[in-house]
Amino acid sequence: MTYRRAGTGSRLGAFCVDASMITLVITAATVKAEATITLLLIRIALFYIIGVLYSTLTERVFYGVTGGKALFGLKAVSARTEKFRRLSLWQAFLRNAVKYSVDIFVGILLLFSGSRTFADRAAKTAVVVKKGATAKPWTVNTETTEFIDKLKLGEDERELLSEFFLRKDSFIDKGAKAQGAIVTFIAAKFGVDEAKITQEVLKTIYLVNQ
Repeated sequence: MTYRRAGTGSRLGAFCVDASMITLVITAATVKAEATITLLLIRIALFYIIGVLYSTLTERVFYGVTGGKALFGLKAVSARTEKFRRLSLWQAFLRNAVKYSVDIFVGILLLFSGSRTFADRAAKTAVVVKKGATAKPWTVNTETTEFIDKLKLGEDERELLSEFFLRKDSFIDKGAKAQGAIVTFIAAKFGVDEAKITQEVLKTIYLVNQ
């Protein structure tokens, strides 16, 4: 099964489900308390603490899936490589610590702009959804591997290629322009002919240098 980046609507829907469950638990636990400013602050603190702990544990134990994500068919994955991998405990904690503090206020703006949230940027993660069709097996020929054998990419280049492959399904008509910019960058850095750097080469460069 292959994956693509999740859309804004499904991500917001999944978060609303998780947030609602957490809110119900907190409300039930404090329903008999007198309504004061102190109670409000306590509920806000509990929402953050429970939200971070709940999401961290479920995303780590259930391979990137929370209750809300399960309903929408989503999962959080490590985006450090082009091949999606399971979140580490640290990545799960970091992304949720940022999500329930920063992204809950301003992250929605990034989602609507098509950018990665602060949580995903900080933890180097992505939220993905299963594609309906199975992708064809990807193979490379000897000529391609020989061409890139001498190239050694650094962290910046890997991050650039990771961002491209994560977002290429959402580029629509801008995909060629985005790939062209990457090709120009790689060609200039390593002194090779741009015509030789196809998408297959880009993908191979990334995989053999991860």
